[in-house]
Amino acid sequence: MTKHRIVILGAGYAGLPAARRLANQLSHSEVEITMINASACFVERPRLHQWATGQAVRARPLAPYLEQAEVSLHVGKVRAMDLEARQVIVEDAPVRYDTLVYAAGSRTDICSIPGLDRCAHVLNSPGEAGRLGDHLRDLARHQGHRLVVCGGGLTGIEAATETAEQYPSLHVTLVSPREPGHWLSARAQRHLREAFARLRVDVRTGGRVLAVGQDVVRLSDGATLSHDGLLW
Repeated sequence: MTKHRIVILGAGYAGLPAARRLANQLSHSEVEITMINASACFVERPRLHQWATGQAVRARPLAPYLEQAEVSLHVGKVRAMDLEARQVIVEDAPVRYDTLVYAAGSRTDICSIPGLDRCAHVLNSPGEAGRLGDHLRDLARHQGHRLVVCGGGLTGIEAATETAEQYPSLHVTLVSPREPGHWLSARAQRHLREAFARLRVDVRTGGRVLAVGQDVVRLSDGATLSHDGLLW
């Protein structure tokens, strides 16, 4: 009997649990599960800011997680999807499926704001976190260099505070349309304000980023912020 082929795109926080749960619930004599991922390691995206600030973040190989569940790992980038032919093209080779699980995740948008694609660092991958880390170390060699972090969510908050803690010579500014952590409890918000003050992180709220240049961020309220490095 031909096995039913399940292909899962992406080995992140959605794809990896999906593969393991399917493997636990379905018969391996009837189903064949293949996971396709660009890397052989599990990327903990919420911790990439720690990678950038020089903390010890260990890459976790996917193989041990998948071998236990009898899931095959195909490492490569998906170049195209052919839904009619029921196949995905990985690099140059087709991988056929009967059921496709799309769990490829997301990437930071750097195309919707003029200048971002030329000037901003992002935290999508260990490689990008490493490049940001190299840039931060270069900036920290000189007193008073300015890092602007755009985004008041958890990643922006943690990136700004941990950079300020690791590199006290840097002047860190966190830009957000609303108060960072506005969805948290009053006690948690008070803790954030105290942490920003202790680490000398400037918080700039009320304006949205309209455009960025090599050394300037332009906001919707007419203000401009100078920077030597920009994290989006």
